[in-house]
Amino acid sequence: MNNNYLITLNCLFFLLFFSCREEEKWNIPVPENGVELSVFRLDSAVFKVEDDIVEQSVGFIYNELSSFADIYFRGIIKIGDTSMASFYNNLSMFRNDNDMRQSFKDAYTLYQDFSPYKQALTEAFNYYKYYFPNKHIPKIVPCITGYNYAILAADSVLGIGLEMFMGKNYKYYALIGFPLYKAEMMDSTHLVTEAVKSWVQTEFFEESENEELLTKMINAGKIYFITEALMPKKDDHVIIGYTPEQWKWCEENRINMWAHWVDNKLLYSTISKDIMKYLNDGPFTPGFPRESPSRTAAWMGWMIVKAYMQKQNKIDLQALINTDAKSILKQSKFKP
Repeated sequence: MNNNYLITLNCLFFLLFFSCREEEKWNIPVPENGVELSVFRLDSAVFKVEDDIVEQSVGFIYNELSSFADIYFRGIIKIGDTSMASFYNNLSMFRNDNDMRQSFKDAYTLYQDFSPYKQALTEAFNYYKYYFPNKHIPKIVPCITGYNYAILAADSVLGIGLEMFMGKNYKYYALIGFPLYKAEMMDSTHLVTEAVKSWVQTEFFEESENEELLTKMINAGKIYFITEALMPKKDDHVIIGYTPEQWKWCEENRINMWAHWVDNKLLYSTISKDIMKYLNDGPFTPGFPRESPSRTAAWMGWMIVKAYMQKQNKIDLQALINTDAKSILKQSKFKP
């Protein structure tokens, strides 16, 4: 038999074997008794009640959300709390503000049936319960935040600012001054992904000002990888918040990006002004061509984590969280 033919067969066998191993890693059986997500429509509890039962509705909100109600009223929409004499007057002004009321109506029209998003979140948190069996499952709280927050995770609650996911051409985004690069992700396609990603970040990661670029990029990569594990059917470019073209740019320029960070000795730099431009959101990455997306170091961190996890026998997300950045880079044998 021709030796070239044998070599080809061996290569095909290796590729098929490796591909099957990768598929098996993600083929996680969802428990029959899966999680039961609780959804509380805070948007309706604030805006759909009549004026004469507002106090009753506020009591209901506090009963359902406990301390998160204080976070919402005081910290998110900034009207104080029920201990203040001005609270109900402030709430009335918020409820009856023309722009807030219109924003609620538009959001409620789009998300009146929240069941598709609840189902997608349930699937993600079923995986979450599999990987982290001892972790608490949050209550899902769609709300109107006054354009202050897209996602807020606190006190066992995952809040979703519905008005922040209305589509990039929504009239209020231009009026408020949201830049186009930000508005690109403000649609229903990204709602569940951003919610899951934010919950993962809040639950497992704390930022430190003195971290090296490598640590920051690997931590970002961990967040994306865990989100990928919880949403294995979701396209990678949606998870990171890129367009397909931006993802392609990173793939085509990964060698040059890596060389830039290595040659300029940035991987182990802790100087914020030198490294944060590669991690912050924006229209592009400063110092790179304008065709580049922002957060390119985070993208590269995800690629390093992927390379590292491909060498593990199983997907152990808690072990991944606990492994330091330098060990991950070394063991990944990463080559861009």
